[in-house]
Amino acid sequence: MRVDLHVHTTASDGTCSPEEVIELARKEGLAAIAITDHDTLSGAKEGAEIGERVGFEVIPGVELSTDLNGTDVHILGYLIRDFEVIEEVLDQMQRLRMSRAERMVEKLRRLGVEIDMEDVLREAKGDSVGRPHIAAAMVKRGAVGSMKEAFELYIGDGKPAYIPKPKLTPLQAVELILSSGGVPVLAHPGLTNRDDLIPKLVEGGLRGIEVYYPEHTEGQARCYLSIARRYKLIPTGGSDFHGDVKPDIKLGCVSVGYEAVKQLRRAAEEIRAASGGRR
Repeated sequence: MRVDLHVHTTASDGTCSPEEVIELARKEGLAAIAITDHDTLSGAKEGAEIGERVGFEVIPGVELSTDLNGTDVHILGYLIRDFEVIEEVLDQMQRLRMSRAERMVEKLRRLGVEIDMEDVLREAKGDSVGRPHIAAAMVKRGAVGSMKEAFELYIGDGKPAYIPKPKLTPLQAVELILSSGGVPVLAHPGLTNRDDLIPKLVEGGLRGIEVYYPEHTEGQARCYLSIARRYKLIPTGGSDFHGDVKPDIKLGCVSVGYEAVKQLRRAAEEIRAASGGRR
């Protein structure tokens, strides 16, 4: 009964559709997955509907990109109940991301890369627009030989066509997830390397921490498991599967026992009860 609690689809920056990741998960023998696309719930909602139809458990989730004084901090939200609350904020963020993509395409054109927003939107299939969609459009136009090359030469962090993504603060993300009846979890803390934030996030309502992650060393996993116990946080884990964007990361390569899902469900019930059932 293993579960992968960190999966991306074409709704954000993955290359597999919700239906495809469910099919992959079943082939890998997983008991459940959480679809946690960046700053959108559309993949999670579609995945949950497909999962119900085919008899496979899909936990609706989201990964919110946040910023604290220049440091990227990602907050996962599981078992969102009030979609309207969170989608209102996410819709605003999506409009800002669309504007960002348009400005990046403009930069690329000034650099001699002949693509336009129609190319990018075809790759995004109407969902959240991100850099992988721009990279895929560049590959199709023959401007670069691979998505990796697109990032390394043009749109990776600090590269000529890069523009930072608009983001919430970590505490705002935690509060937003709680207000939606969901369970906030700190994603891949070993990448963030800001353990000093954890007590503040716990005070703000954080309920879990991603202990098991492909880029965490065994020492880091032990450290974050200890932190989880100290602050009574739910220890979670997942592959951060993106498909072809991260070809070395296979779905389910990092997983946790089903007990983590049970703990997340109990936490969601507590959060909703604490709000008097309003969430």
